[in-house]
This record gives sequence, structure tokens and C-alpha cells, in this order.
Amino acid sequence: MSFSPQVVGPIDLPASIFVVTEVMSLLPEDILLEILSRLPGKALFRCKSVCKLWRALISNPSFVLSAAGRERAINGFSPYGMKSMNFCSIDDDLTVVKLPNPTGKVPSDYDKFRFLGSCDGLILFYADESIYLWNPLTSCCRELTQLGALAHRLQAPSLCRATLSGFCFDKASNDYKLVVVTPPFSRYCRLFDQCVFVASLKKREVCMDIRFPYDFGFFNGDSGYMGALVSGHLHWLVHKQKQDHEQVIIYFDQERNQFREMPMPIDHEHGFRYVGLTNLYGCLSVSRATRLFGHGDRGFSGYDDDFLIMREYGDNLSWTKLLTMNGCLVPLHTRISNKLVLITYDHSLYSYNFESKSCQKMEILRNHEARAGPLMFTESLASVDAILQA
Repeated sequence: MSFSPQVVGPIDLPASIFVVTEVMSLLPEDILLEILSRLPGKALFRCKSVCKLWRALISNPSFVLSAAGRERAINGFSPYGMKSMNFCSIDDDLTVVKLPNPTGKVPSDYDKFRFLGSCDGLILFYADESIYLWNPLTSCCRELTQLGALAHRLQAPSLCRATLSGFCFDKASNDYKLVVVTPPFSRYCRLFDQCVFVASLKKREVCMDIRFPYDFGFFNGDSGYMGALVSGHLHWLVHKQKQDHEQVIIYFDQERNQFREMPMPIDHEHGFRYVGLTNLYGCLSVSRATRLFGHGDRGFSGYDDDFLIMREYGDNLSWTKLLTMNGCLVPLHTRISNKLVLITYDHSLYSYNFESKSCQKMEILRNHEARAGPLMFTESLASVDAILQA
């Protein structure tokens, strides 16, 4: 059974907004800021045109949006027979909002586009031999010309789709960093070697002298290749080299430019296959699959999935099972209304309801083929230009 989320367009402010302005002008400034910070993103931008006071408050660099309900899942879709990509975001109420093409020319070719990661409401993506920084809320998108050489390395189809990547913030250097690990068997690396690139956006530097003694694993869609940002660090599922390909969770220490290992669940040696990482409730979450067997002549029948979360970051004893499902899924996002959005191998989204224990496929856009994502990001007013000009 499937359902179709409501698709909405721009949010219009009511005609009575000017009356409301008169009343709100009597409120203390701290209360007014709290109210404005809770408005939907598009409505907030329209509020900048209401009066000088509101514009000044919203435009102030210290103005911060309330984080509650700002989580979004963004997908890239290609209309059948079309050559450009369409984008939409799914909000906390499973409402779908169509987004404009950030560059006006993002190709729909599967091998010419992919998300690289998100941090602080900003999204990095690769499109047609260029890397872009995009804020979907402000609609500001800029090409990162300083990363042209790195973008050139991603133009090979095998590298564009099968590359570990992530986007994070380094507090020590006050800089955003893009982490990219290309797979072996490419003309840019020695045979059987991985290539690591860490690009600093403000310093405009690319570091390559970084060890990566791991092998790539099998990932469930784009989410496996994009690092899960938890506690400020990027995390991936990989295999140890020359150790029976044991699966491990690694994270990137952006201050030291090093990859380190995270403690696995204490029962991880029991033959589980881990298929995805994500951020749930602000905690590191992993999906692991266990093979099931049917009865009689049925033989192998599928997988059971355990969703586990690490309640205390870095403590392997804090791994806790959240739920078990059948279908080899990866958790993507949680909602206050006891629903969990899941991703499968084909970029499809499913909504799981904890109360009814039911799973429904979400029909996002009709006559469109999912091409990229979903990628989780949190709406923010972060200025793309300010970051690049710093």
C-alpha cells in the first residue's frame, strides 16, 4: 500500500499580516525573535519585506533559526525523457516541496550528478565536472572553482557513483571541509590503492597525504557513500584490509586529518552484515542484516534488519536495538509523530509507523525516476557567499 504526500508551492502570507505586525511590534524583542525563528523558511524570507524592524532582525548575522522541525530529506528526480534534474525536499510532516534546479542546468545523467554531503544547511554536490555549494532555503548556489581539479577526477562514471564523501565543519580552523575517497582501479591512483582528498573551502587547500587502510563495502544506495554526520564527525561503513574483510565503522578526525575506528556493537562478530549508517535522534545509528531461511523448498527468503543506535557516543556498551524489520532497509530520519523514514536500494522512501508497525512506500513525484539521494539536511540561513569570501 502506498500514499502520496501533499505537494505544496510557495507559502503566501495572509492579508492580515500588517495587523499582526502592529501587535507584534509591542512584544519584547527576545520574544519577537523567538517567534520569527520558528517560522517556515519561505515565510521567513517574505517577512523581511513586512517592515524595517523585521528585516533588520532577520538579516542580523546573529539570528538563528529554531532547529525544531527543520530536518529535510532532499531527492533528485529525472522526468522520463527529460535531460535535466528536478529536486524536492520532504519535511518533518512528510510534505513534499518542489525546489528549483540550483544551477538551472543540472544534468539527469546518472553518472554526471551526485550529492557529496551536507552540513549546517549547506549541500555540496557534483554536477557535470563541477562541484557546487548550495543552500536550498536561500536558493543561493555557487560553483567552487577552486575544486576544479578534484571535480575533474570525479568525471569518470565509476568514480562519480562509487566514491566515499562527506561535508563537515572543523572548529579548530573555523573552516568547512569536503572529504572524498575514490575507489581503486582508477587512472588517478596506483593499482589497488585508495585516493583521499580533503578540501578546505576557506583556505582553498586540498590535502592528499592521508592514509586510508580500508576497502570499500557494498552500500545501500547513495546514503552508504555519503558520510553520516554525528557529533561533528563523518562516519562510514568499510572493510578492514587483509583481515578477512571485517566490517568496521570509521570516522574522520577533521582537526588531525585522520581516519579512526569507532567501537562496534559487542555482538558484531556473530555474522551480521551492516548495510547503512545514519544520524537518528542525534545518535549514530546502524542497520544490520541477518539472513533468513524459509521452510521446505523455499530456501533463502530475505533479510531481517536490526536498527541500532549508539546512545552514548563512542561507548560500544551503549548500542541499543531500536526495532527489527524485514526488507534490508536503512533508517534515514525520525519524526516526533512516531514515524521513521527509511531508504531502500532503489532510492525509494518508506514511512514506518512505530505504533501500527506498518510500512508504506511514499510516492514522491509521478512519472519521475529517482536519481540521487535522499540526503538529509537541516534548514539554515548560512550564507554561501560569506563562507566562500571569508
